[in-house]
Amino acid sequence: MRKAILPDHLNNGSFSLRASDKAGVTRTRTAAKDLVTVSRGIRVPVQSGATGSAALRAYTDLDDTSILTSLSAARVWGAPLPARHRGDWRIHLARRRGFSFPRRANVVGHVLTFFPDEVLEYDGVRLTSPARTWLDLAGLLTVEELVAVGDYLVCCHGLHFRCPGPLYAVSMTCGTLSGGTVACGVSGQHGRQLSWSAWAATRSLRPGCASRSLMQACPNPS
Repeated sequence: MRKAILPDHLNNGSFSLRASDKAGVTRTRTAAKDLVTVSRGIRVPVQSGATGSAALRAYTDLDDTSILTSLSAARVWGAPLPARHRGDWRIHLARRRGFSFPRRANVVGHVLTFFPDEVLEYDGVRLTSPARTWLDLAGLLTVEELVAVGDYLVCCHGLHFRCPGPLYAVSMTCGTLSGGTVACGVSGQHGRQLSWSAWAATRSLRPGCASRSLMQACPNPS
């Protein structure tokens, strides 16, 4: 018997069974061999070749609480990542505090605190804002690498974002540099280090230094 053709919005990337149910696709069809089960409740058409947000959208469509964060959000925003992270394709998925911890194959789960403007819908996925994504990367990148990512973000996300202001603001409002709970719900020494790295990077940020290709700190203007 000939397989039913999937709707276009399911055929070009990952999709959740929640989405296919809404589209009227039967569970028999979603069990067909031309669809790969990459995680429970998630299917990817064998021939889709999906990348970026198209490959990840099902993970935030599983429910109304899941949010792409960290390296996964950075890839959707197109941020330049150092070579050591380019081969790490684990999916960083977060939920707000009070919800269950994300647990599934190939997923790095997080439970985090978010301010209202730190979670956006973009290109079919729910993810952290450019500024919040940058802050979360502070725990994974060197200060120089963080400057490179910050330069990319402030130059590529609209006139309202063309200065270090939003990055500086989020690095400060998410925490303090000493004591207490810091860095958007990350407490203790790790949170202090994360906030310090973000603060140090804003001190060196020079928008427009082509750091996307150089992957190094921008020089001070002469």
